[in-house]
Amino acid sequence: MKHADKKDKEAGSSPTLPHLSDFDSDSDDLPSMGVEDEVALDISQPPLPRSISDNVSEPDTIFDGDEVDDAAPHPRELRIAPESEIYMPTVGDVLNERFEILKLVGAGASGTTYLVEDLRLKDRKVLKLMHPALAENIEAAERFIAEIKTLQQLSHENIVRVYDFGKTDGSNLSFFTMEYVRGTSLAALLKKKGGRLPLEKSLALVDQILDALVYAHQHSTSQNLNPNNIMVRPSGKVVLLNFGVTEGRGTTPLAHRNTLGRCHYQAPEQRLDPTVSTPQSDLYAVGALLYQLLTGEVPLGQAKRPSHVNHTLPRRLDPVIMRCLESRPENRFKNATETHAALQKAMNSPRWLGLLIIATLFLLGGLIVGWFLS
Repeated sequence: MKHADKKDKEAGSSPTLPHLSDFDSDSDDLPSMGVEDEVALDISQPPLPRSISDNVSEPDTIFDGDEVDDAAPHPRELRIAPESEIYMPTVGDVLNERFEILKLVGAGASGTTYLVEDLRLKDRKVLKLMHPALAENIEAAERFIAEIKTLQQLSHENIVRVYDFGKTDGSNLSFFTMEYVRGTSLAALLKKKGGRLPLEKSLALVDQILDALVYAHQHSTSQNLNPNNIMVRPSGKVVLLNFGVTEGRGTTPLAHRNTLGRCHYQAPEQRLDPTVSTPQSDLYAVGALLYQLLTGEVPLGQAKRPSHVNHTLPRRLDPVIMRCLESRPENRFKNATETHAALQKAMNSPRWLGLLIIATLFLLGGLIVGWFLS
């Protein structure tokens, strides 16, 4: 079947942030990413390990593996999903006479995720089907629907797009489809690069993450940031996954998601209460991510300053990263815009200081020459 490629969509009404220095995220040393690197990730679940035995205790998982092979054998005749209250589709089934199931991607507490072919539009998408047990919980089902409707309104080049929403014929389970993102996860990229990235590349990636968070927070959504939920397209464009509605919108996050393997990026208040989801908790995750990108380590307890771990880093970045990692939310930056400005100032201030010194020396030299000539 035709394999349609999704084009990057430009940002909507979010304010334009100045770029950190002049770093070009599209021109650095990202690896060449072919079919073997393409993955489809879920908006509300973390990736599955490449081997199930690597993490058998993780209940909320998502596939992080190879692209579906177009040449792989498919059933000669598509099977229409039967009407059953407990039916869960399998490869070859067609939901609502439109979405052909190509592969089981992952399963978690809130539902099951599939890679599907949209027979109407002739392209591939990721489909998340609500778990039957969750559907029986009226409050949880309503929260699921409310979150998806909110996420449908988001339109930003660094945020995965959510498309269709509806209920399956027969079983009447809620589902939604989302963009099939081509690229590699930040976790896989870090592994390929030996655990950390160059300063310029790290800042270019975080620049895009903060830009997405500015937009997301304006729409009362927050992100479960961790390397598995951040995709990097072949162009270097970042796409964030796994958004949820923040506190203060009359609803709480969709599920108390399992935190195994993700606690390093969770703010202290989230470890105490998994339902907490605020802009400040996102900023803690940004600090933890940047710390890891630059040092190759995740911040644990009373973490050392980044420049004390990686001695090639400029010390002027330390205060910005460590403020993001403050244990109290009120001691962190107020928002993503303020965080971005602090990073920009830290990176640009020495450059302006050098120019000022050169200009001063030039002026003094001119005054001295003028004094001698007079």
